[in-house]
Amino acid sequence: MYIHDKDVLNYACKFFLVFLPLIWSIYNIWSWLAELFLLLIVFFHGRISGIKLTAALLAAGYLAAVVAGGGDNIWQIGFVPWVAILMLVLKQKGMRTSESAFWCLMLAALSSALPVIPSVRQALQPGNLERELAGIVQLYEQQGIVQLLTSQGIALEEIEKYVRMMLTLKYRLMPGFVAVMGMFEFSLGYLVFRFLTKQKVKNFSLWSFPWYAVWVMIFGLIAYLGGDHFNHTIITYTGLNLMFIMAAICVILGFSCLYYLYKRILSKSALIVLFGIFFFIFMFSLFTGNPFLMGLLYFSILVWMIAAMLIGLFDLLFNFRKIPGINKEGE
Repeated sequence: MYIHDKDVLNYACKFFLVFLPLIWSIYNIWSWLAELFLLLIVFFHGRISGIKLTAALLAAGYLAAVVAGGGDNIWQIGFVPWVAILMLVLKQKGMRTSESAFWCLMLAALSSALPVIPSVRQALQPGNLERELAGIVQLYEQQGIVQLLTSQGIALEEIEKYVRMMLTLKYRLMPGFVAVMGMFEFSLGYLVFRFLTKQKVKNFSLWSFPWYAVWVMIFGLIAYLGGDHFNHTIITYTGLNLMFIMAAICVILGFSCLYYLYKRILSKSALIVLFGIFFFIFMFSLFTGNPFLMGLLYFSILVWMIAAMLIGLFDLLFNFRKIPGINKEGE
């Protein structure tokens, strides 16, 4: 009997959904690329065999991984592939792509950040933090950085103080960084899936999110200010992480707005010239190590990122591009 390519893909997806989480957990090879591959498997199987069967097989695979690796293994497993289930459900219910993408990004951020929290809590224990601090200071001494700073009048205690502060900030913002990586992973998987299945992707200049996405930034700001006022560290850094997550979304949205304005004002040759100038400055500063050019480059990137973030944030409210239906819920 002849087996169609679609049937082979269907059986292969079923096998991967059940056994890949188990294999990756046993050999401890969970990685960003592994989750991205499983995410694509969920999309393909959900399209071929339906959402319910896909969710059941994926749940069986995760359950097998937890049973084989023990209860503590749950924190080592990535849950971003489950976001594909939500996307399939929302699209099946007819939700707009901008809205379904927003909710999926929020779930991707949450599912990526939660498994990191136990590791962050462990790293922030005084004993662990002091050991890592001592290791970093020792490395700086070996590289001669401590001697250079102390020769300029900076005491060793001051160096340790700033290193400790940066370590604490790094770990407390780590959930936000991991959440952004999870959102990027889901976005990349979804775009690759649409490309492979030859589905049309909306022009980048017309990417948008629902107006109520701005409430995530507002809640983050309230949590940050309220936690700082009442001296509650967990609430403070929860708000900071929420704002960091929304800032990443607003940057993408802001560049989409800028690209839209560019298409209406400038020509394609103008973009090529601007990109060529920026690329020349980047390569020249990279090879020469000129501190002025490097500073100018970093400053220009920072300015563009901040500008794009603010444009994207206000686009949620004012719909600069006048995309039909984007503010329908607020009317």
